[in-house]
Amino acid sequence: KQKTAYEIPKRDWSSDVCSSDLGRTAMRKVLDPVSYSPPAKELDPIFLVCLGSGPGEKSFPIEVGWAFGDGRWESHLIHPMPEWLSQPHVWDMDYERSQGITLNFLHLQGELPENVAARMNAELLGRTVFADSPQTATRWVRMLYEPARLDPTFAIGLESTVAVITELGR
Repeated sequence: KQKTAYEIPKRDWSSDVCSSDLGRTAMRKVLDPVSYSPPAKELDPIFLVCLGSGPGEKSFPIEVGWAFGDGRWESHLIHPMPEWLSQPHVWDMDYERSQGITLNFLHLQGELPENVAARMNAELLGRTVFADSPQTATRWVRMLYEPARLDPTFAIGLESTVAVITELGR
């Protein structure tokens, strides 16, 4: 099982890792290139963590967070859209138990997708982020951005969080 950025001790990826250690390979492999991609040596890695309502294609994002190499991070619970809940089997009770986030809690405390998308665009502008499951993260980010009618201003790298951290350690 791959670890999320939250499960990896900060000492393994925080500011004690020089940004010039991020190899060119990680930056060449991106899903959605943005108009400006600085050379890898100028970047600290950014790790994206997305939690979903369950496994599979019918799940939806319930929380998104990101962590910078210098230790700064933020996360946002997501208020589910009515169309997300109209699908059968989109809310998995096993996931609810393991994550400790209930559907009711998301309705009360979750932020609107457009607000989360706008915040992500502001914070991640022009950067490449890395997720433990890039394909799932891409799908959930697209779902998050759809009701906001925005496009991400960042790219999700094809390499997993673990691959990037391993490369940084070389």
